[in-house]
Amino acid sequence: MAQPAHRPADGGLLSGGPRLVVAGWTGSTNLGDELLLDALRRLLEPVGAELLPISVDAPETRRDHGLEAVPERRPDRLLRALRDADGLIFGPGGLLQDDSSPLNPGRHLARVLAARALSVPVRGLGLGVGPLDGAVNQRLARRVLAGVPLVVRDAHSADVVAALGLPRPEVTADLVFGLPDPSAAPADRIVVCLRPPTARRFGPEPAAARRERVIGAARRHAVPALAALSGALDLPVHLVAFEAGRDDLVGESVADALAAHGVEVTTATPDRHTVIDEVAASRLVVSMRYHGGIAALLAGRPTVLVGHVDKVRTLVADAGVPGVAGISNDDDGWRGLAEVAERAIVASSTVIEARDLLRTRARRHDALVERWWATTRR
Repeated sequence: MAQPAHRPADGGLLSGGPRLVVAGWTGSTNLGDELLLDALRRLLEPVGAELLPISVDAPETRRDHGLEAVPERRPDRLLRALRDADGLIFGPGGLLQDDSSPLNPGRHLARVLAARALSVPVRGLGLGVGPLDGAVNQRLARRVLAGVPLVVRDAHSADVVAALGLPRPEVTADLVFGLPDPSAAPADRIVVCLRPPTARRFGPEPAAARRERVIGAARRHAVPALAALSGALDLPVHLVAFEAGRDDLVGESVADALAAHGVEVTTATPDRHTVIDEVAASRLVVSMRYHGGIAALLAGRPTVLVGHVDKVRTLVADAGVPGVAGISNDDDGWRGLAEVAERAIVASSTVIEARDLLRTRARRHDALVERWWATTRR
């Protein structure tokens, strides 16, 4: 295949580095996805990569990250970007799943298909995979990803890929484990990261009715459990929203209900620059958000993860220490929150052990990136 003009004949990288289209999930209000883009930039800095993310809000990505971006709904712009690219990164993040929508896998795999049609090298990096329940989505993933080198963030994702009949991918860790330690000191409060369930669970119904159902479920489960936990630990509750416009709506309602129970409660909707420190300023973290749990691990805080989806339950298993515990997202799980949290606090010294293990796994990305992109040919 033809060599890009800026790549030397021996396959090494010039100072300009490779130009890489990033097919992740960027430009939304979900801070976890924005942290992944930060982590990817940090990972690829040593090879001088120029990143061009596909974004659901390209102007916001330019403002917030200082990167030119491909508008997600402009396939013509994507094709133009791919023709000038040295490669496409499929990831990072939980892209290959049909839990949020049965249309989700096709949306993301279309980018891989476009790159392969143009003979642009594709690498899957930092991927979360599953659940992938639809037979059509399984066949599509198997065909589109055949021959694509994949690196996934956990063993569960590797199991799902292998079940498709594809080679078992290498397992590392979420890219956010490659970000620096937070600077915030522990603070006397319980940080709580709530979220609404995915929309597909409710089927077609008016937005107002869906909102009331989501908020009602959160209040029913979380409020009595958090009130009991606050009383048991004699600590206030601080609700941190990872996705503006969704988590904060649930959080505000829960905050009002907690205040009515006599609980001292505050709320915050941080940005990607401050969210990890917002979580770190705590004695205990209770999180439904996957990257809320990772922020807690980075800070070394005892954590209770509410296992409403596979990736959150998998993070508990990956940590593998009593300082990072899990509960189910149902009445029984929330009723046991205080007891589980107290055990996690007793075992808080084990969280650093888990963090260091996952950081070591994340450092495997360094060697992978050097090997992949130093040998890329077009």
